Amino acid sequence: QAHASDVWGGAAAVRIGETYASDKNFKQAVIELEDAENTFSLSTESNSRRLLALGEAQWALGRKAAAAQSLRELLRIPAITAHERATAESLLSQLAPAKKAKKGRAR
Repeated sequence: QAHASDVWGGAAAVRIGETYASDKNFKQAVIELEDAENTFSLSTESNSRRLLALGEAQWALGRKAAAAQSLRELLRIPAITAHERATAESLLSQLAPAKKAKKGRAR
């Protein structure tokens, strides 16, 4: 069993969560990805992968507030990839679409 401070164990735990998500087993993905954070030390790369997969799984389960929180946390990490940033921003825009401007009435 991996030691809690083992970043390789953390990376493996994140990959397991990502695998559940890719298999559309979103409930188990959320469990594994949350457990990865609570059990292991995660590198910046593993944590960014975890947050993206977690946000996507939460979104798929209809847990919009939790998904938005995960995605916003991801966007606060300066070293994320362009793909992670674009995906997070796209999902966030779907969760909270821009409000349409109200049309004024003529008086």
